[in-house]
This record gives sequence, C-alpha cells and structure tokens, in this order.
Amino acid sequence: MREDSEPSDRPKRAKHSRSKRGCRVCRIRRIRCDLTKPSCTRCTSTGRKCEGYPIDIHPDADAAAGGGRTLPAASALAKVLVPRSPSVNPHIDSNEHSHLSYFQHQTAHHFGGYLEDQFWSRLVLQLGTSDNCVLYVTIALGSLHRKFEQGCRSPKQAEHGAVGNDTGYLYAKAVTLLQGHIAEQGWRKLEVTLVCCILCTGFEWLRGDPKSASVHLRAGLEILQQWQTQTAGGPSYWSPAGHLIRNKLAPFYTRLALQAGTVPDWSLPWNTLQATNTTIEPFQSLHHARDSLCNLLGQVYLIPERRELLRMRTSKSLKEHKKYETLLSQWAEYFHAYTTRETLTGHVQASAIVLWLLYIAATVMLPNMYPDAEPGDTKDETDAFGRMVNVAERLFSIYTSRFSIDLGWVAPLYYVAANCRQPQIREKALRFLASHQSYEGSWSSPEAVLRAKGLM
Repeated sequence: MREDSEPSDRPKRAKHSRSKRGCRVCRIRRIRCDLTKPSCTRCTSTGRKCEGYPIDIHPDADAAAGGGRTLPAASALAKVLVPRSPSVNPHIDSNEHSHLSYFQHQTAHHFGGYLEDQFWSRLVLQLGTSDNCVLYVTIALGSLHRKFEQGCRSPKQAEHGAVGNDTGYLYAKAVTLLQGHIAEQGWRKLEVTLVCCILCTGFEWLRGDPKSASVHLRAGLEILQQWQTQTAGGPSYWSPAGHLIRNKLAPFYTRLALQAGTVPDWSLPWNTLQATNTTIEPFQSLHHARDSLCNLLGQVYLIPERRELLRMRTSKSLKEHKKYETLLSQWAEYFHAYTTRETLTGHVQASAIVLWLLYIAATVMLPNMYPDAEPGDTKDETDAFGRMVNVAERLFSIYTSRFSIDLGWVAPLYYVAANCRQPQIREKALRFLASHQSYEGSWSSPEAVLRAKGLM
C-alpha cells in the first residue's frame, strides 16, 4: 500500500455550513466572530475596523434552525420597515381612510423634506397598523396637510394655521390615545411614544403653533435622554427596539433639535448627546453625509458644556474650535468626493445642494460663537454669505419644498439676511425668503423676513 493512501490519524473536520452571522471582516479572515454589536471585539481588539453584520434575508428559517434564537437587530428593523397599505385597517371609517391615504401618498413625501426618509414613508405607516395612537395622529396629519396645501394654492379656501372641526377632532383623539398608551405601557414600547412625539411636533408646526410643538419636542427629547443615560426603563439598548431608537429615532431628534434651536430665543433640554463619535468617514450615501453633518453640529450646539466652552477665548476653547474646523473641512472633502463620484439629478441633487448650504452656514457660524465676534465683519464671511445666496438660487431652479419638518434653506438664508452687511447680498436673501414661500418646522419664510428686518 502506498504511503499517501494510508489513513491519517488527524481528526476530520465535521461537515457544516459556514455561519452567516459573523461580521464581514471575521468572515473574510475565516475566524469565529464573537457577534458583539455594533463592533465585534475580534476586530476592535486587534485595531481593525469592524465593517458590521450582513442583513439576514431569511430570518425565520435561521431562527428555526438555531433553536429559536433572537433575530439580529438589523433583520428586525428590516422587517419593521416593510410598508403596508392603509386599506388593510378595518377599524377606520371612509373619511379617516381618505386622510390616511393622503398621508401615505402626499404628506410622507413632503415631510421628508429634500432627502427621502423611510421614517415617513414606511416606519410610521407600519407602526400605525398595530398602535392606534400612531394611526390617528397620522390620520390627523393627513387631514391637516390637505388643508394646508389647499391654503397654499388658494388662500381664500383655507388659511395656514386654521384647523377644521374634523382635523381637530382627529388630533384630540390621537392625543387621548397617546396619553392612554403612556399610562398603560409606561416605558414599554418606547419607540411608539417617541414616534408619536415627532408626529405631534410636526402637526403643531404645520398648523403654526410653535409653542405647542415645543412641548411635544421637549417631552420626546427628555424621554430619549433618560433612556440613553439609563436613568429610566425601556427596551434593552441592543434589542430590535433599541436598535431602532439608536439608529433611526435619535438622529431624527438631533435634526429636530438643531432645526428648532436655530430659532432665536429657543432653548431645548439636551444635556447629553449619545452620538459622541465625531470622526468623519467617507460617505456611502447622502443620508450618511446628512447624519454625519448633523452629528457634528449637534456636538457643537446641543451639548451645553461644549457650547459654552466654544463661546470663550481660552487656549482650551481655541483648541476646540480648531478641532471642529478640521472636522468640517474633512466633511467637505468627503462630500465633494461623493458628489463627484455619483450622478445626482432632480430631487437627489436638491438634497445635496441643501446639505452644502448647511455646511457653508456652519463654517460661518462656528467662528461667530466667540463672545466678541461680529457676524459679517470680515471679507471671508461676506464671501461665504454670497456663496450661500448663490447656492440657494441654484436650489430654487431645481426643486423647493412647501413644507417639511427637517433642516432646509430658510434658516441659513435668514442668517444671511440678518447678519450680512453687504446690501446687495442681504437684499437678495430677503427677496428669496419673500418670493419662495416655504415652511420648515419652526421656521416659515414669511416670518424669517420679518425677523431679519427686526419686526418680530
């Protein structure tokens, strides 16, 4: 018998299929992943960058094979975001169904602003199929938005801020259901409470009542803050609901707080911000670029201790200013690389233009946090104001939104109109605000004109 035909004494490896649950790096390296999320310790302990986990497209089969193991958070979130038609709900009448349908086909698109957001088009509708408080505030929003659009197109038919008996009844019912949900569930189903606070904030902004909107926004921020700092109950940080709150709702609240915080004399209860990672990475999408910029701005404006530090003239403050100037420059570099690489047209191009407008505004506002700074006092700032007006003009030639509750162009142009000392640039900003009627959360372009002229 030949030597190479003799049986080996080495144990044979058992036949099995490769696990699909490990992170991408560990699977490439062919080592066992410890499945720690969001980054596995196999990668982080060796200085490698964990590239995350693939979404399981057959979660039910894997759960059965694994003895009923818990679904990965990403898979659970993917299941949550499956849209459903409002026609499947048998508990609403024909009038309510009409408003819900309007929300699905009109309101969701407008509320998302310049960048399409699955929060409005999928998540809200999905939650509405199982939670009546979400369902009825959605119906009320659809009703109010329909009246708002009629008012914009024909001022004699309706007026911004007016709420009919039907809409008012639906909204009152939604608030009553939300109060019942909180009383019954407490910190359970926290994602439903947080979503309802966003929807109620949007409703009050749309009907022109910023004070009532601030009540809902403050409540949502305080609830989120208590959950993030683990001073209250609620879903586990790494549960599917926790994943949804951390990765979808918390960034949304950051954007709302930034948007509301741009209004003079507003203050919001945000004493801590969990998204403390301020490293900037190459962008894979406009959503990635938007969240990165808003996270960066949140670090500057939504953390009281850091905001106060940046308003001082100390060596520590100067170091902090330099840090954020560098991060903004890095953001611009990656944003330019992304927009050069991708072909952007229409609505998507408008989204990119809005982000660039917000970036330019941030580069002007950051140095003006010093106590003795005078906005518009330097040639560089005047040039930046001119670029902002030109960028806005380009945006208007592509697409403008009548209403959204996200960051847009109104607040940046207000900043130009209120602070620019070059008459031509200032007048152009005022003209744009007056001629392009738009409502963006707590801002409206007509009110921005009055504020900039010192009439409010």
